[in-house]
Amino acid sequence: MTKIRWRIYNDRTGTYYESSVLSVSYTYGRQGYLDNYAGSSINITIKNQANESANFLLNDRISLDGQLGIYQTYLQSFWVTAIDYHDYPGNVGLSTATLIASDSIARLGRVLGKSNTLATGTTGSQIDAMDTKSSWPPDVTTISYNTNSQASAATVTASWANQINLLQTTEKGIVSYSNGLAIRFLGRSYINSLKPTYALKTLSRTPSATSIGYQTFDRLGYGETFVNNAEITPAGLSTYTGTNTASVALYGQNGITQSTVDENATQAQGNADWTASALSDPTTLRYQVGFTDVAQNEEALLGFLQYVSGYGLVPYVVTDLIYRVPGAGADTTVAVVVEGFSFNITPESTQMVFYLSPLTYYQFFTLNSTSLGILNTSRLGW
Repeated sequence: MTKIRWRIYNDRTGTYYESSVLSVSYTYGRQGYLDNYAGSSINITIKNQANESANFLLNDRISLDGQLGIYQTYLQSFWVTAIDYHDYPGNVGLSTATLIASDSIARLGRVLGKSNTLATGTTGSQIDAMDTKSSWPPDVTTISYNTNSQASAATVTASWANQINLLQTTEKGIVSYSNGLAIRFLGRSYINSLKPTYALKTLSRTPSATSIGYQTFDRLGYGETFVNNAEITPAGLSTYTGTNTASVALYGQNGITQSTVDENATQAQGNADWTASALSDPTTLRYQVGFTDVAQNEEALLGFLQYVSGYGLVPYVVTDLIYRVPGAGADTTVAVVVEGFSFNITPESTQMVFYLSPLTYYQFFTLNSTSLGILNTSRLGW
């Protein structure tokens, strides 16, 4: 039986649903550093022999609530967008229904800006202003933390999710929305501080009170996060190109184009230079770890999920990953950032997969770079 007790709560009816839930699947966040935040839908399959699905209506706000012992370990809100009915012919077998509900980012992908305006300011100031706008959903709030980049004034006509992603490609931070109803926009210089200083829960090969023991482990090399030529096109400005000439000479050009709202040419050039520099080593790895809740120590499982999901308001998304390369005589430890995760929940167990980037992607200083920092000068970043 699954260690985590999962329940579905419907705000409209004020009721928890547990015994009728057969399975739940959901993917949160993103898999890689360069991916946009597209949002996702949760799929909840329930018994429907007695028409239990009638308890859920379009736009109902529901929550996925995870309990471990007496403690809440996970909370996420969704809005019902569809219900698929799987009726057993003749009404004699087990009929089921699948509730499909969007998380806050997916929901904002279908809410248009309606020409609401955002004033020039930091990326965080624009995020903070979003929940005051007329077309913004009233039950979602926005909070920013320690943002660095300046964003140009905007008239938002596309979706609010699109605008959030433009600010994200400008800031190069993290968008968190896994706890309750708030979207938290974490500035790039803030990420380095999001490693717990108390009761850190690591990821390693063996479960313990201080570590999650993964059962599957993948090291991911090359791919789309290998970039040595970056073209950044801010709204209303020209295109700015950053190139790591040494990497291009060794490996050939691997380019990317990104749209941003960088407020000025200097910042846009710094964004391009940073992207082409930070991602230019093809030997840098990303990681993917998988595990079940039933195999874990309860203390480690509770702490890890509470940290990464933002149970304490700010998500502590940085931890240590410990692994051993085949044939090696010792372990390797690397600091990683949780980019996203997926849950597959049944009454027997909860299968979890976490997608990890190296913390170095978020450490914004490159030694002796003309745009990213030179020792004994004031230019330590863009």
